[in-house]
Amino acid sequence: MGQDNHIAIIETKTFTDKIYHLPKSMIPDHRYLNEANEAFLRLNRKSFEFLNINGYSQNGDLHIVSHNFVGAIPIRMPGKGKGKPVTDLIVKPRYGNSGKTKDWFEWMAGLAEFTKIKLEPERKEQLELVRSAGTPTPQYLLAAEVIKCFLLVIRKGH
Repeated sequence: MGQDNHIAIIETKTFTDKIYHLPKSMIPDHRYLNEANEAFLRLNRKSFEFLNINGYSQNGDLHIVSHNFVGAIPIRMPGKGKGKPVTDLIVKPRYGNSGKTKDWFEWMAGLAEFTKIKLEPERKEQLELVRSAGTPTPQYLLAAEVIKCFLLVIRKGH
C-alpha cells in the first residue's frame, strides 16, 4: 500500500470550471493555502497543457477549467508529495453514456465506430498515469468530434 493511496482521482467534464480543494495532507502549511494552490498549478502546468486545461487560484479555491478535450493526465501535489505524480485527473465527455459504463474511452470508441467516424487518441509517453486502470499513458480525444458523432446517432433515431 503506497503512502498516497488516499488521494482520490479528480474527475470533471468538458467545458467545466471545477472547484478543487487540495487534500489537507498535501498542504505544507495551512496558513499559506494560496501558495500551495500556486505550487499545484506550477507542478501540473505541462499536464494541463496536454489537455488544454486552465487553472487558477481565487479566494483560496483552486479552479480547474476544462475545454474541448477529454482524457486523463497525472497530477502532482505540492508539499509532502515532493512533486511526484500521486493521482490522475480525468476529463470526461460532457454528454454521454449516462453512467451505464465507467469506461468512457470504450463508450466514445463505440460511438465513433457506430457513426463510422475515426477518432484517434493521442498519447504522451512522458506523462504516465497513476491510478487509471487500463490506460497506460494519458489519452485524449477531441470532444467536439464525439459530440458531432452523438448528434448523428440521435438524428438516426437510435
